[in-house]
Amino acid sequence: MDSNTVELSPDKHLTVPATDVSGPVVITIRPDHIKIVPEGEGLLEGEVAVRTFLGKSYQYAVKTSLGTLLVNDVRNWESGTKLSLDFPKEEVIVLETH
Repeated sequence: MDSNTVELSPDKHLTVPATDVSGPVVITIRPDHIKIVPEGEGLLEGEVAVRTFLGKSYQYAVKTSLGTLLVNDVRNWESGTKLSLDFPKEEVIVLETH
């Protein structure tokens, strides 16, 4: 990992805040901070597997090539909708693995 990039897969690299961590890492981000964008416009492609109404917003289980991610959004996406996810650099947390 260079100080500003994490390799998610051979063709997917995520820009992250500068860190002193080196070697294998785990990245984390709150479901509220993941951005849903139109299919093909984000870093990671996915499909809505489960939609849960939370009152003022929805929580989605989005199937991706990296596994299922939880994403919160105020928009109403139907199960089966194909979309893309983006991860704002300032919201990503890099953790050292042990």
